[in-house]
Amino acid sequence: MKKNSLLMILYELLGLIVPLVLTPYLSRKLGAAGVGLYSYSYSIVLYFVIFIQLGVKLYGKREVAKVNDNKEGYSSVFCEIFSLQVFSFLIVCIIYAGFISIGIKDESIKKALILQGIELIVGLLDISWFLFGLEKFKAVVLRNCIVRISEVGLVYLLIHNSNDAYIYIVIMAISNLAGVLSMWLEVKRSVVIVFPGWNRLKPHVLPLLQLFIPVLSTQIFSIVDKTIIGIFLDVEHVGYYENAYKIAKVPIVFVTAIGNVMLPRMTKLIADGEISSSQLYMRKSMSIIVMMTTAISFGLASVSNLFMPLYLGPGFNESIGLLEILAFMLIFIGWGNVLRTQYMLPAGYDGLYTKSVVFAAVSNVIISVALVRPFGTYGVAIASLVSEAIICVYSTIKLRKELPIKIYIKDNFGYIISGFIMFCMVRLINSKVYIANNILLLGIEIISGGFVYLGVIILAEKYKSNKIIIPEVKRILQKL
Repeated sequence: MKKNSLLMILYELLGLIVPLVLTPYLSRKLGAAGVGLYSYSYSIVLYFVIFIQLGVKLYGKREVAKVNDNKEGYSSVFCEIFSLQVFSFLIVCIIYAGFISIGIKDESIKKALILQGIELIVGLLDISWFLFGLEKFKAVVLRNCIVRISEVGLVYLLIHNSNDAYIYIVIMAISNLAGVLSMWLEVKRSVVIVFPGWNRLKPHVLPLLQLFIPVLSTQIFSIVDKTIIGIFLDVEHVGYYENAYKIAKVPIVFVTAIGNVMLPRMTKLIADGEISSSQLYMRKSMSIIVMMTTAISFGLASVSNLFMPLYLGPGFNESIGLLEILAFMLIFIGWGNVLRTQYMLPAGYDGLYTKSVVFAAVSNVIISVALVRPFGTYGVAIASLVSEAIICVYSTIKLRKELPIKIYIKDNFGYIISGFIMFCMVRLINSKVYIANNILLLGIEIISGGFVYLGVIILAEKYKSNKIIIPEVKRILQKL
């Protein structure tokens, strides 16, 4: 499991770390308007991609995991689910073409959306759900490494000024296409292709639609904010928001990677009736996730005023305050992800998951629209934070009788206190210490904050039954 966790982290990290490596270069070459044009047009095309994929990434992975030791079984599941995707792809392509022709008047956005149409093919051919269900992580990760490295080279080779925004759209779309095409090499070796009739497809339709609603709602969190900013403000403000959101989003890969690895295993444990083992895994996962997300949330917020100008360059001051708000989404996302991937979905509580996400998504849209005029991008950031909190709180309340929620809170409340102390210490250093070299000052703040956070945690763990740091330190010392 540890090997799979590391591979999943690497896979998810690549999808975000490459844009992060490119962001300082792109922010200086394309500017906020160029970055915003890509982000706004991509947010629009993603709505259509969602309708192509329906709930496949969650449902398909779970169904394949149930029969991952039976070649005939998982071959049949793959062909049946992918056939439904082809059908939805054809319908969506027709609607997308009509939307661009009739619904978009701005020529620059229309051109961007035409180029972004490549992403529709990416949405069809993305079969990561199948490989993850089989726990074949290595093949996906290695091929994705090659594709992403090539992407970086193309950006530095071809992007030189603000007029190259369309070239950037093509590079990103073609890179994504190459990434999903590489996955099909594994299908050729693993799957016996069959052409299922409607009777074989029909049982998948309702479960896919049931999971489609939460998938749609989940995607809304990541794209509707940019869409609303683009509609009510302009693409330049989308650029400010995109860069802050991109940085805040990076740590989420660790959360989702652990969840993706644990979902097949927790499904099997619950199906086999091994409830005590599943509870043990879940309690430890919860502590690790909360400890990690708390440190990163408070850490990002505390150093944002130094980090963002150094990272993005001049002209992105608005992104500083946005990061200070968006960073705290991580804590709620981490807690909610553990509940969802390690209990709700393995136990078949799709309805509860759907209700929580739909409720939060609707809230996100309403709050964003209400706050975007008076508070601009900051209002949209607040809406995103509140929406993530709604999912977390709603799921926690609904599961309080089935899971030891009080124990989880007791285990992890100390991390919030540690994070707050770290935040105060870093801000104190920032206000009292003057060093002309901002890079050096940033390094001092990060190191000091890290020591404070770990120090408080280690002191607190002496009084906890669920220890995380101290056992690991002892294990490392014993090896030495």
